[in-house]
Amino acid sequence: MTKVFWAATVAVLAVSGTALGQMAGSSTNTTTVGLTVSETKEVAFGWSAKKTIFKQPVYNDQQQKIGTVDDIIVAPDTSVSYFIIGAGGFAGLGKHNVAIPVAQVQLQGDKLILPGATKTAIQSMPPFEYAPNRRMENVAGELREKREAYEKAVARKLEEFDRDLLVLKQDVQSKSAEIKTRAQEELADLDRKREAVAQRLTDLRRAQSEAWGELRTGMDKAVEELKHGLAEAKQKMRTAG
Repeated sequence: MTKVFWAATVAVLAVSGTALGQMAGSSTNTTTVGLTVSETKEVAFGWSAKKTIFKQPVYNDQQQKIGTVDDIIVAPDTSVSYFIIGAGGFAGLGKHNVAIPVAQVQLQGDKLILPGATKTAIQSMPPFEYAPNRRMENVAGELREKREAYEKAVARKLEEFDRDLLVLKQDVQSKSAEIKTRAQEELADLDRKREAVAQRLTDLRRAQSEAWGELRTGMDKAVEELKHGLAEAKQKMRTAG
């Protein structure tokens, strides 16, 4: 039964194994893509990874449940496949996934059996961890760099605004008392808007990635309003003489 189960499992995984290894359009060999008629029949009458294997309980030969099949991994060279079994509860180790070669698992009746899977044996197995997704890491790194660059750009704009506002305030001091009185309210409004942008920048730096995009949209608008307000104030000072 083990041999039949192993063959059926390989057939079920053929699309992700052999078929992926036989790419069309090879410049040196003509390879067959997909399955032959006989292999297709074997798949049709084999065990479904989705229905019969995935998330199914696995027992040892003492009929103790050791865990469930959480995943099926095909080795890069397709020479062997593995069941990833979540056995932490049985081993008393919290989360403890282990990789078991498919050939070691037997199908007895409707049960998946892993002979010799004692608690001690499971505890001694190294925990299985997925290899890091380098592509996703690269994408995340690029997004992080763009985020940091944007936040630095906003910080520079605030520094430029502070310098321009200081010049404007100094210019106001040379005006008449009447102009100073009118300008004070506008300068105070610019100060408030500036503090609001600074707070937005703080929130942006602390934001999780899910909220960052929305906060950036609000930031763009706030920075533009700040820039426009400063330009209007400068224009009024010029026309006031």
